Amino acid sequence: MLTLKQASEQTGKTKQAIQQAIKKGRISATKNDNNNWIIDPVELFRVYDTINKVDDKKLNQIDGALQGSFTGDLHLKVKELEIENRSKDEKIDFYKEQFTKVEKDRDDWKDQAKKLLLTAPITPQATVKEPMSKKMMTFLFCMVTLISVILTYMCKIYWIPL
Repeated sequence: MLTLKQASEQTGKTKQAIQQAIKKGRISATKNDNNNWIIDPVELFRVYDTINKVDDKKLNQIDGALQGSFTGDLHLKVKELEIENRSKDEKIDFYKEQFTKVEKDRDDWKDQAKKLLLTAPITPQATVKEPMSKKMMTFLFCMVTLISVILTYMCKIYWIPL
């Protein structure tokens, strides 16, 4: 069983990255009596690859064969590249997570828009007025005629010039 620190050293990932993977359920782990995470190596290496560490004996053999500071420079460059590679892998993991979140948000908004479209009542934008019925037209004609007759009669009675 490995602690978070040991798992970090074995995979080259940060302790926070491994802890985040545990919280998301990508790696199964348990907590011991001290409330520290304990990870099964098989479970850890199912998700993350191990760092290929070169044995010191082999490194010395290579140094002897190549002779000089050239090997030391290469060794430093390899270490730098390993660190840079780990950093880029963590960034890739972060951006993948962000992309997944954005996709989920997009799908949620899409579902919400569909629900709104399906539940919204369909109403016409402009209401079309129906033409007046014959009864209404007859009534209005009679009223106008009656008013004009009354006005005419009033003018004759009271001598009001129009």
